Amino acid sequence: MDFAEFLTRYQKTSADFSLDVFLNGRLRLSQPVTGMRAGSDALFIGLFAGQSGAKKILEIGCGSGCAALAAAILNPTATLTGLELQAEYADLARYNIAEHQLTNRCAVITGDLQEISRLLPPDSFDCVISNPPFYAPNASRPAKDGGKKIAFQENMSLIEWVRKSLYALKNFGHAAFIFRTERLAEIFAALDRRAGDLMIFPLQSKASLPAKRTLLICKKAGKGGTKIMPSIILHEENGDPTPAAQALFGGEGKNFFR
Repeated sequence: MDFAEFLTRYQKTSADFSLDVFLNGRLRLSQPVTGMRAGSDALFIGLFAGQSGAKKILEIGCGSGCAALAAAILNPTATLTGLELQAEYADLARYNIAEHQLTNRCAVITGDLQEISRLLPPDSFDCVISNPPFYAPNASRPAKDGGKKIAFQENMSLIEWVRKSLYALKNFGHAAFIFRTERLAEIFAALDRRAGDLMIFPLQSKASLPAKRTLLICKKAGKGGTKIMPSIILHEENGDPTPAAQALFGGEGKNFFR
């Protein structure tokens, strides 16, 4: 499907979309001007997957394809599968994949995580990444945009989301989740006796502000303990990106996730 066909199918115009650049220009992503937009959260999990060395990667809730494409660009030997509930975003991800000439390594399944056992075989991926919906039902004011509302508010509990994500992951494969820090206890409950070797990266907008989001990396069936890693600070106090953030989001820096 080309972009004109996409716009016609979903009754949109080109003005409804922006072209955003990531990884120092290597990733060019068409995404809605309003609605669910990819940014630093998608890049964090995409960069982890791309630096992990995994050969077969699954992104759950892939949206317009930012994280999956970042992983594919950083790891030219990996194959990527995206699972996306919303048909419009799934088709947009397919368009973005085609624009990067990565259809031989990247594919998108339109489907619901609740039905993952019907859509994908168990224990079939080396790495699973996901940015689950941030809010439980009624925990925040619903977004006006329908696509954003679906992406931000749960249709299943966070515990169930994480456990279903692990279904597709091989034993001793790695998973990465990014979520609101206040929900860390739910993540621990979801992973109990299912995964170990946890690494927790607090994500701070500025050094003077609390970490409202957290990146957690774990190993399915791992037996190791939990490590609290140094915070990743995105901005200086004046709002400029930190050198660490510039290196990370440029995809040029060291592996931050070891």
